[in-house]
Amino acid sequence: LSAKQVAERGGETEFANSYAAYEAFSDGEKQRFSTLRVVHSLGASQSRVNPDPSAEELARWRSRPTHEHPLVWTHRSGRKSLVLG
Repeated sequence: LSAKQVAERGGETEFANSYAAYEAFSDGEKQRFSTLRVVHSLGASQSRVNPDPSAEELARWRSRPTHEHPLVWTHRSGRKSLVLG
C-alpha cells in the first residue's frame, strides 16, 4: 500500500514514512529494535477510531486473527523500515 499523492500539511492521511522513522534512530536503537516483534490486531486498530463498537463490529474484529511481524523490515533493496500500522 502506498500513497499516490501525500499532502505536505494536514490532510490527515494517516501515512507515515517508516523509512525516515527508522533512519532517525541512533545505531543503538536500531540494534535494539532489530530484535523486537510486533503484533497487529484489527480490533486494537479499529478501537482507536471507533471506541464504542456495536456487538456485531466487535465480533467481526475478534474473528480476524492477529499477525506477528518483526518490527524492522528489510526491503529487497536493502533499505530498512519499521512495520507500523
